Amino acid sequence: GKIYKVIKIGNQILMEENLSFKPEKGNFWSYDNEEVNIVKYGFLYDWGTAKSVAPKGCHLPTKAEWETLYRELGSNANSVYEHTKVGGSSSFNGILGGWRYAHGEFNSLGASAYFWSSTKETDEHAAYFKLGAYSKHAEFGKGKTNVGMSVRLFRD
Repeated sequence: GKIYKVIKIGNQILMEENLSFKPEKGNFWSYDNEEVNIVKYGFLYDWGTAKSVAPKGCHLPTKAEWETLYRELGSNANSVYEHTKVGGSSSFNGILGGWRYAHGEFNSLGASAYFWSSTKETDEHAAYFKLGAYSKHAEFGKGKTNVGMSVRLFRD
């Protein structure tokens, strides 16, 4: 029932904020298990849940779609970070919502943001797009599918 702000970068239309949808099943968490964090940072979802939460007309982006966004914003780690940070020129507003280890510990609130892609890398890993405040970089990596990361949905 929530309406999310969207932006257009190049030919892609995507969410301007992190997903805060509470699914009926799956693994998802508010940072530090504090409900107050959902409003600003959204939920952190494991990969399996992240792949299942998109409403009709939207989807969890592939790694290739994140790479297209990266190229559209200059293909430079520092430049892309500057465009995607909160207040950056792209309106992406990359809220640094941290992430959650599989064993339950939370990390990096205010320091980094990890956004799932739908692309499986190995049996236990999927690709993600990361913003890091300390390094002022935007980069790609792969993470264990049982950790919690943020979700930004792209329009079909």
